[in-house]
Amino acid sequence: MLGWFRRSFLDIIDIRPSYRVLDVCADTNAVGIGLLERAPDIKVVAGDRSSDMLKVGSRRATDRGFSIESVISDVHGLLFRSKIAAQ
Repeated sequence: MLGWFRRSFLDIIDIRPSYRVLDVCADTNAVGIGLLERAPDIKVVAGDRSSDMLKVGSRRATDRGFSIESVISDVHGLLFRSKIAAQ
């Protein structure tokens, strides 16, 4: 079920070269890796509360030749400013 959901989600994302992506609750970087497979020149920042999950995700990305910046964070206290909030 989750594989289908992830594929469906990735299929509808409009990702373009040089986009910056914040993957919230990134877990093991499945979404970030999927996006990088479609657009290798984007920048992905993965946030998750679990350092163990981020380590696994970082290793998975590296094994596939990708670089994903990992940030230990709680979605409720995001320090990233959105374009919507800035308007």
